[in-house]
Amino acid sequence: MEEVLQTMRELRLSRSSPNVTENGSQDDGGGGGGGGGGGSSSYVLGVDWAGERLAAASSDRRVRLFDRRTLRPLAALTRHGGPVVGVRFPRHSHDLLFSASEDGAVRCWDVRLCGGRGEEGLGSDPVAVFHSNGGRALASFDVNAPGSLVCAGTERSDNDAFLTFWDARGGRGSGRGPSGEVQPVGVYEESHSDDITQVCFHPADAERVASGGVDGLVNVFDLRQGSEEDALQATCNSHSSVAALGWCGRVAGGAGPRAGLPNDSGVGLPGDSGGGAVGLSGDWVFCATHTEGLLLWDLEQVATETDDRPITVLNVPDVRIPEVTGGVRLDYVVDAFYHERADLLFIAGGTHGGDLHLLTPEFDSLRRGSPPLRTVCSLRGGHRATVRCLAWDGDDRGSLVTGGEDGQLVLWRPPGLAGAGAAGVTPKLPSAVHRKGRVRSTAPYKTKRK
Repeated sequence: MEEVLQTMRELRLSRSSPNVTENGSQDDGGGGGGGGGGGSSSYVLGVDWAGERLAAASSDRRVRLFDRRTLRPLAALTRHGGPVVGVRFPRHSHDLLFSASEDGAVRCWDVRLCGGRGEEGLGSDPVAVFHSNGGRALASFDVNAPGSLVCAGTERSDNDAFLTFWDARGGRGSGRGPSGEVQPVGVYEESHSDDITQVCFHPADAERVASGGVDGLVNVFDLRQGSEEDALQATCNSHSSVAALGWCGRVAGGAGPRAGLPNDSGVGLPGDSGGGAVGLSGDWVFCATHTEGLLLWDLEQVATETDDRPITVLNVPDVRIPEVTGGVRLDYVVDAFYHERADLLFIAGGTHGGDLHLLTPEFDSLRRGSPPLRTVCSLRGGHRATVRCLAWDGDDRGSLVTGGEDGQLVLWRPPGLAGAGAAGVTPKLPSAVHRKGRVRSTAPYKTKRK
């Protein structure tokens, strides 16, 4: 663990891209300026990577492909009819890229048909288009690890918000149209009452998905069940609009590195002698809120014998309070990522001036009288405005890519990797303990009618 922490402390600015939208293209109205990034820039809203390609979504309705090692632009994908809400490579595929837009569609791109022509590479069309029912605007999406199932959350319409599912393989029942359009195979319509801002598949189990929304709820579904009511396995309440959502913790047959976990009071880890970050045994969900709160739930333990809600392992109402971080100033939470080898959750928070800080939870902080978040490292000099997104590569040697409101992508690496070539890039792999995803063979995503 200490070796990993030391590697994180050594992260340094390796490369930064020119403003990825500096040529000036149509903006959606919500991403101009960038607080120091130049009046012609658009925000970088989302990033993901696979192999040697990096995809970045920006507020000018484009998705751009870059060489992950050099940040050299390869192509721009321009067929979105509204703001792009996310980009995702399936964990087990380097060739397909998915993007979702507020125009009500998820698009699948074959990146082998793109690239090599820089910003002029605008000719590629999506190989499949997944339309929401009634063209409802999408607010979030994800694709499972095998790349077989797409799930998207909609904005609220007529007091309802929907989770919509598509068979990404276009097989039987997918309803593929003559122009590549793929119709939904199922819809969940009863679990959220407002915009669904986050969707996240489990990194190992292709049949489990979590969703979060403006209604403050984080729902966990087992898609092997035949109805929405039966599929809903857990509901957690963040009491605020959900801004980021993800899975963490080792899923193992045994108790894992820490058998005892704290309760809502945050006091004590049985058997822990104190000091340092603590491993995350089990299956956990983390959530950041739009009011800059941070929560962690253990899905394998319930609150009481009569209350089957997952226990809240960590609850930080506002990371902007200096006492929470030991004096480090944060204006917002960007996201979080799980480092499997160290069994640690890293939380990324930033300032509006572009500084980025990586922190880890201190679960026994109340007992020890210490702040609940411990700063591991501070990354400065890369961005000049708010950082909006990040992607961690999962490689033991480690590198981090960030995107911000200054329109820039920034690559952070330890000094030994600063000039790494192809040998310094590893394929995108799931966590070592998250390798056995079950590929679905049926489509039971039916809403149980009352």
